Amino acid sequence: MTRTAASGEIDCLDVGGFGTVIITRAVTLYCSGVGSGGGGILSGSGSAITVNAGASDVVVIDGLDIDGFGSTGTAGITFVSGGSLIVRNTVIRNFARAGIEFSPAADASLTVDNTTITNVGHFGGYAAVNIAPTSAAVVRASVSRSQFSNNAFGVVAEGNKTTGSVFLGVRDTNITNTTGRGVYVINSGTALFAAISLDGVMVSGSMDCGLFANGTHARILVNNSSIIDNVGGLVPVLGGTIISFGNNRVSTNGNDGAFTGTTTIR
Repeated sequence: MTRTAASGEIDCLDVGGFGTVIITRAVTLYCSGVGSGGGGILSGSGSAITVNAGASDVVVIDGLDIDGFGSTGTAGITFVSGGSLIVRNTVIRNFARAGIEFSPAADASLTVDNTTITNVGHFGGYAAVNIAPTSAAVVRASVSRSQFSNNAFGVVAEGNKTTGSVFLGVRDTNITNTTGRGVYVINSGTALFAAISLDGVMVSGSMDCGLFANGTHARILVNNSSIIDNVGGLVPVLGGTIISFGNNRVSTNGNDGAFTGTTTIR
C-alpha cells in the first residue's frame, strides 16, 4: 500500500486473485461491481489483510473474496491499529483463527455489513468477528445484514485484555452451526464494560450454546431475536447478564435456560 496516497482508493478493474496485503494508512479496497467473483485474496499462511494504520485512519474493504486456503491462513482480516475499519459486501472463509480479528490497543471502531464468514476459528476457538482490545482501548462495533456459519464461534466481545470497554451491536444477521458458542461476551472485571446487543438476530445450531455471558459487567441485550435449536440456549455465569426486551423466541434448545431480566421497549 506504500504506492497509494493516504485516503486513496484501489479498485479492482477485472475479476482476479491477489496476494496478501498490509495496510498502513487510510485506504479503500473496492472490488464490488467488477463481475462474479470480484477481487480475491488467497492466504496460505498469516493474515490475508493486516491493518496497522494511524490513529485517525479509516480503512474500507468492499467486495473482496478472502480465502484462507483450507484453514492454513491465520485470519481473514487482522486489525492492529487505526481509527476505523469498514468491511462490506465481502466473503471470508477457511481461516484457522478469526474471520475478522479486531484487537487494537487504542480506541477504534468496526463496521461489518452484508458480509459472509464461514469455516473459521476451529484452531484455537476464534469467532467470525472476534473483538478483543488491549491496553485501555474502547471499541465500538456493529454488524448488520450478515451471515456467519460453520465457525467455532459467531461473535465474541472480550473485555479481559482492556481497561476500556467493548460495545458490539448485531442486527439482521444469522449465526448458525457453530461448534462453540453463537454469541459470547466475556469480562472478568478488567474492562469497565463488555456488551453485545442483538436486534433481529437468528442464533441456531450451536453445539455449545446460543448466548453466553461470562463475568462481571458482561451483558447481552436481546430484541426481536430467535435462539433456537442450540445444544444450550441462554447461559449467564459469574455475574453475566442476558436481558430480554420481551419479544424474543427461545425454543427447542437442549436446555433453553432463562433470561436474567427483562427491560421495556420504549
